[in-house]
Amino acid sequence: MRNVIKKYSIIIFFVTKITASQVPELPIIPDIYLYNAYGACIVYKTDIGKETSLEDRTAVKLFTIYNHAPLFIRTTSKLSRFTHLAECLKQIQQEAPNNPGLDAYICINPSKLYEPWNISITWLSGTFDEYEYEYDEILSSSADYRHEDPDSFDFD
Repeated sequence: MRNVIKKYSIIIFFVTKITASQVPELPIIPDIYLYNAYGACIVYKTDIGKETSLEDRTAVKLFTIYNHAPLFIRTTSKLSRFTHLAECLKQIQQEAPNNPGLDAYICINPSKLYEPWNISITWLSGTFDEYEYEYDEILSSSADYRHEDPDSFDFD
């Protein structure tokens, strides 16, 4: 009887070992952060009615790449309109498979009032709830692009 139990124990051990080695690892779900390098406080919102200030040179974790809400930003001026960052979120979803284990940072860079937002996306390792970064460190590996705001004025 002991030999039978021992034999089955060995078989169960090897079957478990083989099965466990064939199960793929679960992917790490990247987080999306908003980093303010604009030079002044900005306002963002992720749902209707909830506006939050983000101080200069500050990053805040917003949501995961697979569970996110619409994202909007504006300056603190009551006259400024919110700009929808749908393009940024779409770009992050497209780039995520090429950046395993990294989190996405939407960087709001300095720009002038009459220019479109200067936004870049960079991928960094680490998990933070809220963290302050050095401006040059974040932007050194960024993919810069200008976000054209359809509501912006044409000064030409």
